[in-house]
Amino acid sequence: MRLAVWLGLLSALASISAPGHARIPERSPSSDDSLLIYAIELVHSRPLQEPVRGYGIYLGKGGIITAAHVVSRWPSLITSPRALIAGQELPAKIIKKGAVETTDLALLSVDESELPISLRLRLNPLCREPARAGENVIVVALHEMASSQIMFPQLLPPEYRRNFNTFIRDVGIGASGAGVLNAEKKCLLGIITTRVSLTSSYRIEGGRVVRDFAGNTFDIKHFVPAATIAEFIPPEFRF
Repeated sequence: MRLAVWLGLLSALASISAPGHARIPERSPSSDDSLLIYAIELVHSRPLQEPVRGYGIYLGKGGIITAAHVVSRWPSLITSPRALIAGQELPAKIIKKGAVETTDLALLSVDESELPISLRLRLNPLCREPARAGENVIVVALHEMASSQIMFPQLLPPEYRRNFNTFIRDVGIGASGAGVLNAEKKCLLGIITTRVSLTSSYRIEGGRVVRDFAGNTFDIKHFVPAATIAEFIPPEFRF
């Protein structure tokens, strides 16, 4: 009886890691890495020239959202670019393209039946609530992602403050067409379109916005918000 008690105690002690060597839990399939499956690349080849490439985000039902100026760079005779998605290369069709100066969005589609079942069963829903200042986000591009935040209006020049909740601090990844997702809900907040360099008279310190008399120079990125994307997408691609 005593031997059984001691064996049980030793087994319990062995399962406890020593200080400084805590066991790192494995990432679950629902971890942030799973968001990478939504990131796609759009490509069209040109004779004797480098291919023209751009980013996009897979929405579901075969739909891909990207920036209008990404597809506007392609020659007008290119109507079926290729989409690199979930490890496959599929022909894509341009369904709708907005004006770069007003609605910088484009919707493309691929044959959903050609996609792996794991992706066909997944949707990347648009966020229903607008982004808030200081909200944590995840920038998702092909094979890479990084954390960022929605900008506080005080950090932006006056001409940008009205639309402050469509700007994030640049984290060095994600060109036009990359996705900005809510870090908590994993829904799509928007699609990146432009990068801007600016100098602000404020900075973040200890989670607060404080005056920066030296001037703080940094890059920010603008994204088309989910509400605009929802209005742009035709009914058959909504969910």
